[in-house]
Amino acid sequence: MFAILASLVIAGVGLAAISGIVVTVHAQSAAMRQVIADSRAIVRDREFLVQLVEASAGNARLALDHIRPAQQYAVSRRSDAEALRREPLREAA
Repeated sequence: MFAILASLVIAGVGLAAISGIVVTVHAQSAAMRQVIADSRAIVRDREFLVQLVEASAGNARLALDHIRPAQQYAVSRRSDAEALRREPLREAA
């Protein structure tokens, strides 16, 4: 009698564990679909970036031809000093 009762308890615990797994999988299925969609989007983004880098590497020489050095402007020290000098505050009338 004790053996039959122990067998039923073990079978009941097993069924409860299996139903818990099914409920968990069902509850997390939306999250898993989102994770799979995100991973596919990351792969597409990576492929797109590789294409951009490859395309820009082919045009790198053209891009370097268009770069010009910045113009140099002469600035006198006198004008710098005058710009930094504070003007006295005027009194309110």
